[in-house]
Amino acid sequence: MTTDNGPGPANNRAWSVSQTEQFNRCRLSWHLRHVLAMPPAHYDSPHRIMGSALHAGLAAAYENVPRHPGGRHTLWRDTGSLALAALNQYLEEHGRDLRRAHHDDARRLLQDVLSGIPTPDKDLVLGVEHGFSFVHKGQKIDGRIDLVTRTGINGIHIRDWKLGDVPRRAEELEGNVQLAIYTAVAKQLWPWADIVSVGLYSITRRREISAVLAPESVAYHLDCLKWDADAAHNMRLGLGVVVAEQGPHCGTCDFRAYCPVTRAAPYPVLPGVDVPAGIATVDRLLNP
Repeated sequence: MTTDNGPGPANNRAWSVSQTEQFNRCRLSWHLRHVLAMPPAHYDSPHRIMGSALHAGLAAAYENVPRHPGGRHTLWRDTGSLALAALNQYLEEHGRDLRRAHHDDARRLLQDVLSGIPTPDKDLVLGVEHGFSFVHKGQKIDGRIDLVTRTGINGIHIRDWKLGDVPRRAEELEGNVQLAIYTAVAKQLWPWADIVSVGLYSITRRREISAVLAPESVAYHLDCLKWDADAAHNMRLGLGVVVAEQGPHCGTCDFRAYCPVTRAAPYPVLPGVDVPAGIATVDRLLNP
């Protein structure tokens, strides 16, 4: 096997889009999480908790759609109570430190979204939080798709929920590695589907941008994922350089109390976290 850091032993570890994104944002952050398995030092951000709670509510809505719904009902009318219960449960378990306004905003957003979506037939919902695993050029890739629905006799649509805004132009989705992987997976899981469209749905804006990705884009992103997995594998073996990258991601990084780029700022730290030990570990890693 050959990588951008030279040859290394075969990599049998699974890779994912989230790992690629973290690896390319900051190799130090990726190394601390996936190699050293260091505990996070900080409370989760309200934005991330709200996003996860809304994902839970939306998943419950689609998991409980009726078979052959009558009339022109919306998901809020048919499955709203179950969706709200799932959202509240997530907030109870993970969002106790959030302000009450964040809880109220999450519930309002869930109702607004589900009130604008007609209830589909249960037979058209092919997957909700659908886990997958496939192999590309010897590299195992794992992931999870938010929603898969059938669109006609030979088509499917894959939707990824986003709390923030989404692109305005469909051609911008050609650069989205996550949607490219979903397209490749769909071709394997639903081989009868001649048309696979993918989309990003903004929960706050209540709009979706979708496209059918070009095969060249899908192939390129698959290869990029493989290259990143190889480079990360070599780093795990000590053949690559661990670097702390500064950027917008620093403000929400789980390890910012340890990092030389951000450790000077007075961030709130989770109880029981040994920050001095974390700093010493990072310093040894960056200055062997």
